[in-house]
Amino acid sequence: MVKKISALFLFFVFVLSSLFAFEPLPNEPEKLIDFNLPDLDNNIISLSDFKGQNILLFFWTTWCPYCRTELKNLNDRYPEINSRGVEILAINVGEFQAKVKSFIRNYYLPFPILLDKEGDIAFSYGILGIPVFILADQQGNVLFKGHYFPEKRIQSFTQPLKSDE
Repeated sequence: MVKKISALFLFFVFVLSSLFAFEPLPNEPEKLIDFNLPDLDNNIISLSDFKGQNILLFFWTTWCPYCRTELKNLNDRYPEINSRGVEILAINVGEFQAKVKSFIRNYYLPFPILLDKEGDIAFSYGILGIPVFILADQQGNVLFKGHYFPEKRIQSFTQPLKSDE
């Protein structure tokens, strides 16, 4: 009996000590996941079409009051955001094209509106609530993921392009 307990004790000590013997893996940045989604005119847009560009993904719905506020904010700030080298893709989650088209008539949005009708893309990004912003660099590394506009991240992301004077 004592031999069994001793052997079991040594086994657990060995297992526990081996758990701490491994060094943690380097923290790899989260990467954007490629997707293909229709826009409001049924053109298929791929995230890979924007390869090499800084991207701000905005997940939203028509019934979300915060999303409406953020759409207006993105619309108003698009020239500034775009001058910093960031392209915006607004991804509507779970709604029909006709509803989104009708809603969008109230806004002039200079960036693509994509339709994730089944919510598969939102799910693949782990999105549980909206609105959600995902900011990524030119290599597709996710720099920010959150429910609010990444003001400071965008400001520090890149400097505004200077006009030729």
